[in-house]
Amino acid sequence: MKTTAFKIIFVVVFLAGSNNVFSNADPNTSKKILQQNLKIDNIEESQTYYEKAISYYKLNEYLSAEEAFLKTIDLAEKSKEKEILTYSFHYLGNIESWKSNFSQSIFYHKKARNLFLELDNSEYVALSNNQISFAFESLGEYDSTLVYYQINISNREQIEANYAVLNSYQRIAATYAKLYNYKLAYRYLQEGIEYAEETGNKHSLGEIYFTAGVLFLNNHVNKDIALEYLLEAQRIFKDSENYIYLNLVRISIGDVYFKTGNDSIAMKFYNEVNANTRRNNYAMLSTVNHKIAMVFKERGEYEKALEYLQISIDGMCTVCPEIQIHQTLIEAARTFLILGNFEQTFSFLNRAKNIAVESESGLEMAISYEELGNYYQTLLNTDSTIYYLELANNLAIDLGLPERIKKTAGLLSEVYYSKRAFQTSSNYLKIANQMNDSLASIEKYNEVAKLEMRFEIEKKEAEITKQKLIRNSFIAGAFLFVIIGLLLWKAYRNKKKDNRLLAKQKGEIQEISRQLQQSTKRKLDFFTNISHEIRTPLTLIKSPLERILKSDTEDQETTNQLQLAINNTNKLKTLVNQILDLQKLDEDLLSLDLSEFEIISFCKEIVSSFKGYSSQNNCKLIFEANISEAQITFDQGRLQSIITNLLSNAFKFNKENGEVFFKLNLNAYQLLLKISDTGKGISSDHLKKLGERYYQIGNSNTNVEGSGIGLAYVKEIIELINGKFSISSKLEKGTTITISLPLETVEIQNVIPAKLVISQPNQFVNQIENLISESSENGQPRILIVEDNYELRLFLRDLFAPSYQVICAKDGEEGKDLAFKHLPDLIISDVMMPKIRGNELCKTLKNDVNTSHITIILFTAKGSPDSIIDGYDCGADDYIVKPFDTDLLLKKVKNIISTVENARKKFSFTDIERSNNIHSDFDKRFLEDCMSIIKNNIQNSSFTVEVLAKNINLHRRTLLRKFNALTGKSPTDLIRYTRMSKAAILLQEKYRVNEVALMVGYEDTNRFSQAFKQFHGVSPSAYNS
Repeated sequence: MKTTAFKIIFVVVFLAGSNNVFSNADPNTSKKILQQNLKIDNIEESQTYYEKAISYYKLNEYLSAEEAFLKTIDLAEKSKEKEILTYSFHYLGNIESWKSNFSQSIFYHKKARNLFLELDNSEYVALSNNQISFAFESLGEYDSTLVYYQINISNREQIEANYAVLNSYQRIAATYAKLYNYKLAYRYLQEGIEYAEETGNKHSLGEIYFTAGVLFLNNHVNKDIALEYLLEAQRIFKDSENYIYLNLVRISIGDVYFKTGNDSIAMKFYNEVNANTRRNNYAMLSTVNHKIAMVFKERGEYEKALEYLQISIDGMCTVCPEIQIHQTLIEAARTFLILGNFEQTFSFLNRAKNIAVESESGLEMAISYEELGNYYQTLLNTDSTIYYLELANNLAIDLGLPERIKKTAGLLSEVYYSKRAFQTSSNYLKIANQMNDSLASIEKYNEVAKLEMRFEIEKKEAEITKQKLIRNSFIAGAFLFVIIGLLLWKAYRNKKKDNRLLAKQKGEIQEISRQLQQSTKRKLDFFTNISHEIRTPLTLIKSPLERILKSDTEDQETTNQLQLAINNTNKLKTLVNQILDLQKLDEDLLSLDLSEFEIISFCKEIVSSFKGYSSQNNCKLIFEANISEAQITFDQGRLQSIITNLLSNAFKFNKENGEVFFKLNLNAYQLLLKISDTGKGISSDHLKKLGERYYQIGNSNTNVEGSGIGLAYVKEIIELINGKFSISSKLEKGTTITISLPLETVEIQNVIPAKLVISQPNQFVNQIENLISESSENGQPRILIVEDNYELRLFLRDLFAPSYQVICAKDGEEGKDLAFKHLPDLIISDVMMPKIRGNELCKTLKNDVNTSHITIILFTAKGSPDSIIDGYDCGADDYIVKPFDTDLLLKKVKNIISTVENARKKFSFTDIERSNNIHSDFDKRFLEDCMSIIKNNIQNSSFTVEVLAKNINLHRRTLLRKFNALTGKSPTDLIRYTRMSKAAILLQEKYRVNEVALMVGYEDTNRFSQAFKQFHGVSPSAYNS
C-alpha cells in the first residue's frame, strides 16, 4: 500500500500549483482539467471507501465490508487505481469464501491473482493461489485444487512469503488424505515440516504439526503418533501465545482421547476450551459444544446431547454461513432418529440439505442425501429411500468418494432386494464390492506411506534416544552385564525345555503324517475299487449295444444312436483304464504288455479315426513318417492311448481351419513322435504345470472342458519306460509336444517316406448339421441349438427335428449370428464353449431389442448353486444340468413354447399400459416405445409400419417378427388400437366426428367411420349415445 500513498502525495502536490498553471488555458485545456480533477476525486473517494472496508474486515463485520469493497471497486475502476482494485478483489474473494459462495470466491481471486501478477506481488499471488484451491476443494473439484497448491510449492524459491507456501504444504496434504492418497499426503507433510524448520517459521510449523495430528487421528493410522504431533503443535502455540490455534489443538487432543475410549479426559479438554474461549468467537464455541454433545451421545445421554447440539446451532452468529453448522444439524437429526422423534429428525435433515444445496458444497450434499435415505428407510418408505440414496450415490461418484459410494451402493442393494428387484440389487452390490476392493487396494498402497512416515518419526525418536543412551551408557553397561548373566542361565534352562518339546512335537508330526498316509491310501484304494466296479457295468452296456448293432437293423436313426452310445462307452472305458494305470504307477505295479506290430499302418489307422475330429473342427490332419513300413516291439495299447491323447488335445485347443501335424521318425533304437497344432498356444505359467495330474488350463481362456488326466497319463507312461517328454508353445502360434520312446527291437522294411492327409470340406459338415427347411410355412416353432460337442449337437438336432425346425451352431459366436438371422422361438445353449460362452451369449441376446423376447435354456455339467444362479443372472429362462433326461427336456421345451403361445393368444394391447403378460421389462419398454411413437404421430395420416420401424431403428421384417413373437399381433394392429382408443376418448369429450377423424390420422371421414365401427361395433355418431 506504500505505492498508493505515494500516488496520493503526488496528486496533492500537483493540485497545490494548479491554479497558476491553468489560469489562462483555452477551453479544451479546461475540459482536460475537469476530467483530471474528476479522476483525482475518484482516487480520493476510492481510498476512503477502501480504508472503511478494511476497518469493517478487521472487525469481522464482513457484510458491511463487502458493501464498502464493492463501492471501492466501482470507483477504482473509473480512476484506474490498480492497486486498490486488486486488494479489493482479494478481500471480496475471502468474504465470498466465508459466505460459502465458492464459485464467486474463485471469480474474485482469479481477478486479483492476475492483477497481482502485473504488480509483481509474489506474496499475494501465492495467497490467491491458496484461496482459489480452497474454494475448488470446497466444491469437490480436487484436480483444480491440487493445481494451485502445487504452483506455490513449485515456485517456493521465488515467493518471499514462506508462510503462504507452508500453508500450501498443509492444505495439499489434507487434500490428498481426503482422496485416500496417504503416501503423497505424508510426503507433503514431511516436506512442509522440513521447509518450516529450514525457514524458521514456527507458526506455520505448528499448523503443519496440527494438520499431521488430525490426519493421523481421522484416518485411524496411529493415535499415539497423532498425539505426539498435536502435543508438539500445542507447545509451539502456547509459546507464541496464539490462543485461537491453541484451543483448536486442544479440541483435537480431546478427540484423540474420545476416540480411544477415554471420554472423561476428552470432556476435560473440551470444557477447558469452552471456558477459555471468548464469547464472540462463535465458530469455536459452536465446535466445542458439538464435541461435548458427542460425548453425551456416546454415553447414551441423548437428551443432554441434544441440549448441547442446540447450543452449538444457536451459538453460531446469525450472519455466519450456515454451512458451518451442517454437521451439527446432521448429528442432531441422527440423535432424534434414535429417540424415534421422526418429525424433528426430518426437520433437521431438511434444513441441513437446504444449507448444503445453497452452498453448492458437494460433500455436505452427499451426506444430507444419504441421511435422508436412512431416515426414509426407517419409515419403510422405499421410493423416497431409493430417491435420496441414488442422489447420494451419484454425487459420491462425481466427487470420487469411494467410502460413500460403497456405503450408499450397499444400502441401495438392500432396498432393491427387499423390493425383489434382484438384478438392480445385484448391480449395486457389485458396485459396493468394487468400492470395497478399491478401498482395500488404496489401503495396501498407503501401507508403504505409513511405513515411510513412521520411519521418519522413528528416525527423529532415534536421535533423541541416542542422546539418552550416551548419557546413561555407564549405568546401562553395568546393569546389562547382570542381565546377560541371568539371560544366559535362563536360555540354558529354556533350551533343555525346548528340546523336550521338540522331541514331543516331532513324534506328534510323525503320527499325523502316518495317519495322513493311511487316509490317502484308503482314498486311493476306494478310487481304484470304484474304477474297477465301473468296468463291469460298462461291459454290460457295451456288449448288448454291439450285439444289437451287428444284428440286421434297417432303421438308420437307430443305428446312428447305437453307434453314438458305443463310441462314448469306449471313451469312458479308456478314461477308466487310464485312471487305473495311474494308480498302478503310484504303487509301482504297472508293467508293459509288449508285442510286435507294424508301426506305420498302426499310426495311419489311428490318424484315420480322427476324420470326425477333422470334420467337426474344420482342421486338416497331416501325418508324415520317414519310412513307410517297420516292425517294432512295444505295448500297442498304451502307445495307442499316448497318440490318441496327444491328437485329441491338438484338435481340442486348435483354431478353426487350423492344422494338426503328426510326424514320426524311427531309427534303430528309438521312436520319435512330434505332434503340433496351429492353435492359440499356452502361456509360460500354464506350461510349467502341464503334465500334473488333474491340472487344467483356466476355462476363462479356453472354454474347453476336460479331466486333467490325459497329458499326465502320457507323461508318466513315458517316464516309466525312460522315454523323454517335452512341450513348447507360443501364444497365437501353437503348441508342439515331442516324445522319444526307447525301442529294443526294430526291423525297418521300407525306407520310402510315408504321408497321409485328412481334410474335410466345410460344406460337408454344414450339410450334415443344418438340415433345416428354409420354408417356415409349416408353422413349426424354430429352435436354435448352440453346442460345441459335435455328437451331442447332432443328437439334439435329431431329438427335436420331428416336431420343430432346428438350426445348429458349433460355438457361441456362430450361435449369436444365427439368432439374429433367424430369430428362433427358443434357444438351447451349452455354457462352456469356444469364442463366446453360453452366459455371455444369453446376456447379449437378452439385452438386444431384436432378440430380447427369445426364450433361452442353458445346460452344463456344472450343477452347483453358484453356477445355476450365474445362469439366471444373465437372463436365462431355464437351466438344465447334464446328464439330462431327454423326455424331460422335450416336455420342458414343449411346455415353454405352449406357455409363450398361450400368452400371445391372451395378449391385449391394454396389457402394455397395465404391465401384464409382458415377457420382460426390456420387451415392455420396447412396446411402450412403439406406443409412444404412434401416439406422437397419431395425427399423421401417412404414418405406417415402415415409419414405425424406422423410428424404432429396426428392419420392417424384424419388427413384424418381434411383434408376432411378443403379442401374436402385428404393428398395424397396435396403430389401429391406438388410433381407435384415442378416437373414443375424443368423442366422449364432445368433439365432432370429422374433427376426431383428423385428430387420429384419417383424412377421409367415411373411412374413419368404417374403421371405428369395425373396431368398436358402433358408428362414431352413435358411440356416446
